[in-house]
Order: sequence, then C-alpha cells, then structure tokens
Amino acid sequence: MRPTKRIDKFFEHNIIDRLHDDDVFSNEEFKNIAENFDKFKEYWYANPDQRFGQVLINLSLIEDSTLFYKEDLDVLMQYEVYLGDIVEWKSYYDKNEKLLDKPITRFIKDLDTSHLHTIKRFSYKHMKDLPSVIKYCIDQEIEIRNEEEKMLKILRAKFPEHFEEL
Repeated sequence: MRPTKRIDKFFEHNIIDRLHDDDVFSNEEFKNIAENFDKFKEYWYANPDQRFGQVLINLSLIEDSTLFYKEDLDVLMQYEVYLGDIVEWKSYYDKNEKLLDKPITRFIKDLDTSHLHTIKRFSYKHMKDLPSVIKYCIDQEIEIRNEEEKMLKILRAKFPEHFEEL
C-alpha cells in the first residue's frame, strides 16, 4: 500500500502548480482541477492507494496522460521533495551483523547516520535492484545531516559559551 502521507506532500509542495508550470497540464486541465479541487482532494484521501495521475484521470479532470502510470514518489522526487519521513527501510540485521529475530522497519529519517552510510556503501554496490527512491532518500538524508553538522560547527565556533556544557 502506498503511504498516505505522500498525498499531503503533493499539496504542501504545490505539485499541481509545478506540473502546470512544466506544461504537464493544459490551461483547460489546470482550470478543471482548480474548479474541482475539493472533490479531487476528498476522493484521493478516500482512495489513498490510487496514484495522483490515476485520480485525476478517474475523475475526468485531465485527458489520458503518461501521468496515469507514474508513481507518486517519482513525481515528488522530480521536484526534490523530502521523502525520508515517508519512505521506510527494513533492517534484517543488527549493527553487529547478527540476524534479528524479527525485521525492524523504520523511516529513512530515523536511521543512524552510520547505518545510512553502511547502506550506501554496501547496497549501492551489491544490490542493483535497490529502488531509486531508497537511494534518493538516503542520499538526501545524508546531505541534510552533513549540512546540519556544518552549521553546528559554525555555531560552536561563533558561540562557544553556549556549547561548553554539551
């Protein structure tokens, strides 16, 4: 089942407007979506396993389009939307490489930085079928954490008195 939280991201990041700006929708289709926006939103939340394009076409808001087949996470990645809070990683081994009794599922954002680097080092090389959305989320999460660490170093240098107790 597709994560319901992805629907929120479409609205938070104005994906409909951005797709229109990129000429994915005609002006007439965009107007049709705008006029039926509440109906569209209500329908999609009631049918969260349907894809964005699938909902638009099922409600006859746009003409047949390749968007019908495009996965929502692929659309969100196209616009560089943060997905680490909705994409999950399933761990079968602990940090000592011991097989767990039961796999643990966590959001990418909740993985330790060392775990993210281990996945990147091992899985990118040895798992050719690792979904692109997983790679995207891991790379994005590592980049965010690197930026946060850089900012923390700057703050420590600028305001050392606030970091003495830490």
